[in-house]
Amino acid sequence: MPTLLRSLVVVPLLALSLMATPAPTSAADGLNDDQRREIEKMIERYIMDHPEVVMESIKRLQDRMAREEEERAKANLVASRDKLISDPASPVGGNPDGDVTIVEFFDYRCGFCKRVFPALMEVMKSDPKVRYVFKEFPILGPESVMATKASLAVCASSRRNTWMCTRLFWRSKAA
Repeated sequence: MPTLLRSLVVVPLLALSLMATPAPTSAADGLNDDQRREIEKMIERYIMDHPEVVMESIKRLQDRMAREEEERAKANLVASRDKLISDPASPVGGNPDGDVTIVEFFDYRCGFCKRVFPALMEVMKSDPKVRYVFKEFPILGPESVMATKASLAVCASSRRNTWMCTRLFWRSKAA
């Protein structure tokens, strides 16, 4: 890497590290106040002359944060696996003892959820080993909450009836 390019990379990194590090209470870092001010001026000039460095730094931070969030979400899924697939309050469709379990979070007012329902029924019909767990997730307003409460109240007598009620509710015009 050419020396000029290397210094263009090192200066912003030095700047960021200096900004993130509290000022020492002694001259133990080897810099006096004049030297520190001069470095800060150089860093400021560099950042002002090359603002894309700041944008690239922000983008890298956002990318790292997105990766970390994805890793946390995966870890949460693994940690919550039993709750997701074995909750007795969730309706189960298909084969209750199936070797493949699909979990769907849905809202009765969700247009996409309603459109995908026939395809889900086809999956369960075509593969008798699929177990389908429905998680009612009313997020689209008070009507969604009311639909979920109505569905759960009507279908509370048994798991099989809950599954059948869920199917009927999806096919109705009310959903």
